[in-house]
Formats: sequence, structure tokens, C-alpha cells
Amino acid sequence: MTRTEIPDWSDMASALCFAMVVIALAMIARWVARGIFARGHWVYEIDLADGTLWYIGECADLKVRMRRHETYQAKLPDGHPRKWWDDIDPNVRASYMPNRYTWYHSKAVAKEIERQRIRAKNPPGNRIKYKGVISGGE
Repeated sequence: MTRTEIPDWSDMASALCFAMVVIALAMIARWVARGIFARGHWVYEIDLADGTLWYIGECADLKVRMRRHETYQAKLPDGHPRKWWDDIDPNVRASYMPNRYTWYHSKAVAKEIERQRIRAKNPPGNRIKYKGVISGGE
């Protein structure tokens, strides 16, 4: 019968060092991945239930932004011009995902594309001013 050797401190120290290196590499990989993917942004479009384009926006996280739309509008008084969440496509409300969305690797590019799309399509949700007045002669 062979006797099992009890590991000495040098074996435990090397195992601990190995574990720390593996954890550090995992943290670095996560940090790099976040840095790569966090730089980009989404440009999205939201339609009303009848299919009419209502709003164009850009964000880093689509689901978080959709929830912010809903949460912000829940606090507005009924009849407020910026309270449009209940009027949008039920699929968007259920999934918290806009009708159309595109990923861009640069936030600056996404902001420029959003600006160009708003100018070209002129959706009503983007014409509402902070004071609750709709611009454009409406």
C-alpha cells in the first residue's frame, strides 16, 4: 500500500498562484470585452400600433432604454404630449425591443445616423419639445 503524500506549503502556494492568474485573466478578458462592446451604440425606430413611425433614438442598451421610455412616461400626467408609450406597437411594449434597430461600433457614428434619420423621416415623437409643445406647425 502506498501512502498518500500530504501536499506541503509550496504546492499549495503554487496552486493558489495558478488560481489567481486564472481569475486575473478572466477579469482582463471581461474588461476587454466590455471595452470593445461598450463603445458601440444602437440606433432604433419605434412604430405606433398602426405601423406609423413615431420615434427614432440611439442608446447603448436597447432594453434599458425601452424601459426608461416606459418608466418616464408613466410619471407624466394623462394627456401630456410626451406620453406615447401606451400607443406604440404592442410587440414593442411586450418585448422591450424596438421595431427596427442597427448596431454601430462608434457612439459618434450612431448619434450622427440618428440625427440624419430624424431629419429625413421627421417622426412626431422627435418633434415634441421639452415644454410639451409639438413643433413643425402642428
